[in-house]
Amino acid sequence: MLTFLRVARLAGLALVSVALLAPEPQRSNLEAVFPTADLKLSRIWPFFAITLVSVSAYSIVQQVVALRLQDAFGFTSDDSIANAGLALMETALGNCSRQCRARSGHCEAA
Repeated sequence: MLTFLRVARLAGLALVSVALLAPEPQRSNLEAVFPTADLKLSRIWPFFAITLVSVSAYSIVQQVVALRLQDAFGFTSDDSIANAGLALMETALGNCSRQCRARSGHCEAA
């Protein structure tokens, strides 16, 4: 619990630091620079909804995988959570490296 509080304090300190020390740049006439930047909520709400559903589904995956590891291999709860987290982290890193390579032109997009 003490470690969580330390991380939470650091996150709060980072948020306050960014808010105070990184001011928003001045923009004189944004519509003149970007005339098509009409981002009304009615146009972009589907993207927010898709993101919310995706993040919710991905956050459930780790718990389901951890429970499956407990059932199938007899892992303790700590071992199953650690292994599920490691597997998801490796998957995310693999996806990121694949996308970076595809964008830089080193491999063909799937």
